[in-house]
Amino acid sequence: MKTSIVIPVLNDDFIYKCLNFILENFNKKIPKNKQIIVINDQKSNEIFSQKLKAFCKDNKIDYHKSEKPGASFNRNKGIELAKGEKIIFIDSDCFPSKKWLNEMEESLKDFDIVEGKVSYAAKENPLFDRFVENKSTPNRFLTANLGIRKVVGQKCKFDDRFIVFREDTDFGFCALEKGFTSSFNQKAEVFHKQSRFTIKKFVLERKRYIGEPLLFKKHKLNPLLKNHVPRIWKFSHPIELILLFFLVTSIFMSWKLLILAYLLPGIIYCSNKYFISKRTFKIKDTLLVLLFLPITMIVKRIYIWKGSIRFKVLLL
Repeated sequence: MKTSIVIPVLNDDFIYKCLNFILENFNKKIPKNKQIIVINDQKSNEIFSQKLKAFCKDNKIDYHKSEKPGASFNRNKGIELAKGEKIIFIDSDCFPSKKWLNEMEESLKDFDIVEGKVSYAAKENPLFDRFVENKSTPNRFLTANLGIRKVVGQKCKFDDRFIVFREDTDFGFCALEKGFTSSFNQKAEVFHKQSRFTIKKFVLERKRYIGEPLLFKKHKLNPLLKNHVPRIWKFSHPIELILLFFLVTSIFMSWKLLILAYLLPGIIYCSNKYFISKRTFKIKDTLLVLLFLPITMIVKRIYIWKGSIRFKVLLL
């Protein structure tokens, strides 16, 4: 049975490390029962695209330049182009362990959709790193490491109304709602590259929460939502709303109260990450979080409201 590996990419040179790791597992020669598909985003620049196209041609990798931008569209295109009955997604900023592909294929013999483990590829995990893992949180359906049978992709599609967040959870919910079976395989491991937030990215990444109301709207009557996202009330992110309330009211009360209201979320966040999550302590990271976390919370709240208006969902 043929297996297709699908990798969407947008101007990310790390994809060469990802592809080389996969090719090394094949001893640099792709077997006849395997297929590697690279879906290059429409917005990738010309220099990157030409280089990637040449690399794929040299290594007999199927290359496709997408007609539309967006990870969801690109993954759907990968499903469409896949010749295999088993389709495995990995992100361009990840690289697989040696047992990854075999473990995913074995799991897909018994299940329709399989999540593999995603680990952060760094010895230290500083607070300001973009930290991507799912070691103990199955049922997130991270597309950084996700396997499906092709029939799942024919019945469910990645919804391109989401902005690189929740589209994978939505896809997993769709599969389970249609009666497909799922599993989590810790042995099928990929490693997410080490990356640091810039201040701009740290703030603007919260734009992705515009899709939170859409996920709630699509699945609010389904018990899967409560089972896989434990507290439904979290979709409204009330802490952000409380912060806004305190900031506004403290303006009229005391500048000391205003400073306390502004810094408190960062203090709680840092305490949680350092003492509970065991993140690596750095003074610069702490200061950055104290200064910019409240701004990210406000941006998140604004985009939740925008999503509520766009998708006609009442989330305060």
